[in-house]
Amino acid sequence: MVILYTLVGSILAIMLAAGLATLIGTGIPIVHHCEVEGRFNHATQSLWDVISDVATHAQWRKLVKDVHVEQANTIFRISYVANPTDTRLRVTQAEEPHRLVWSGQDMDGPVQSVWTLSLQTEDNCCRLHIQEESTISHPWYRFVFKYITGYDKMLKDFLEDLENRLRPADT
Repeated sequence: MVILYTLVGSILAIMLAAGLATLIGTGIPIVHHCEVEGRFNHATQSLWDVISDVATHAQWRKLVKDVHVEQANTIFRISYVANPTDTRLRVTQAEEPHRLVWSGQDMDGPVQSVWTLSLQTEDNCCRLHIQEESTISHPWYRFVFKYITGYDKMLKDFLEDLENRLRPADT
């Protein structure tokens, strides 16, 4: 009987926590904006070549499980490791080698995002500035992104993965 009460109590606690998180999420704005920046000791064209080749992102981005090309160099379907739904990514602007804009939509999920990647040569380095504008329709996800993972986690992971991808193999 104790096991049954413990199980029921655990289920109720989880339901209460999820309900509370959703309630709190209703007070969080639907649209958010964040940005990150990184400096790389590589030519701007080198960064552009890696970043703009979306079809190869699964080879160097740790959160990307698979990339399916739906339309050459413009529309991709990305499967993420920790996301049960795929994201359709559309290249909406490409000004080689300085500006790339991606628009992403979870195929069965609550998030729509636009990433603007700006590359600029500075002092023999390349500065990569990434801005994200996202619309998160479901309050549960707004709560998770704001209080648990952080809005900029995916952007920071992207910079870290890019740095690892560009690092020479012998280091």
